[in-house]
Amino acid sequence: MRNLKFLFTFCSLFALLQGLIHAGTYGLIDGQQISGDPISYDAKGVILKSDGTVMERTPWSKFTQDALKQLRTEAKTAKDKALIDPLIEEDIQQKAKAKEITVKEVEHLERPTGKTGFFTLFTSPLGLFILLAVYGATIYAGYEVARYKNLSVGLVAGLAAIPFLGFLSPIAFLFVQPKTHAEVLHAHRAAEEAHQHEATDYVAPSAETQAAYVEGGAEPYPAAAQEEQQPVAPVAAAVVTFRRGEFTFNRRFFETKFAGFVRPVLGEAEKNSVLYVKSLRGEFLARKISSVTQNEVVFQIFKDEATADEAIPFSEVSEVQIRPRETA
Repeated sequence: MRNLKFLFTFCSLFALLQGLIHAGTYGLIDGQQISGDPISYDAKGVILKSDGTVMERTPWSKFTQDALKQLRTEAKTAKDKALIDPLIEEDIQQKAKAKEITVKEVEHLERPTGKTGFFTLFTSPLGLFILLAVYGATIYAGYEVARYKNLSVGLVAGLAAIPFLGFLSPIAFLFVQPKTHAEVLHAHRAAEEAHQHEATDYVAPSAETQAAYVEGGAEPYPAAAQEEQQPVAPVAAAVVTFRRGEFTFNRRFFETKFAGFVRPVLGEAEKNSVLYVKSLRGEFLARKISSVTQNEVVFQIFKDEATADEAIPFSEVSEVQIRPRETA
């Protein structure tokens, strides 16, 4: 009987000591302390058990840093420790220090010490290529401006070929009023008339000079005299031709080159001229241009002693001529 009492007393003391060993005291941020054995961890807090009484869950925000470290040490599983780790300020600071980025000094390229300047650019192969490309583009710009303005290609492109100042030539000629087809016809007629006058510019000799030649036994310019007596044939008006490949047929082309034929009322030069059109669908004689759209041009053609509109796409037009009405 005495042995049983001793054994019961020993077990009671052992259980009490076990409770004291596992029970801990944790400080709170308000200065108070709480004691107990942690039995349940979660994201909101911890539940403590003291003297067989289960307390309400205490939030993590109420514990001091020392108490949180103590609870992490006493946690039984890695999952419970992982819940407390983000709350330890020292660990957060250590992790921030571990993630610090060290900025290395950037190595700067050495600046050139030789001759530098704008003209140094043209001493390199790339600079010379750029210079030649710009020079060729300037001459080509002069060529395109001359075609667009119906001017002399040799004049505009030749001025554009002048080094360093040639780029001003295309810009200047852009402001020049383009020549109309009437002016082109007039220039052709004037050139042909001048050529005709040079061929027939003959002054008949006087009667005394002819008598002197007869006495000497020579013929006094019989062929020249006959040519002088014959009337001079009228000079035919020139035909202006625009072919695909030499010109790009589009809306701007017809509105600029044939501006007189697009007007509702034709001028004097346009009344004495007709348009001869070659296309994939046939050849036509047109009196004027009724309208021009983005994709086609509408000609007012002669048809059975009357006129009718014929719409021809730009892609089908191969050649357009301006002819005098009497030669059409």
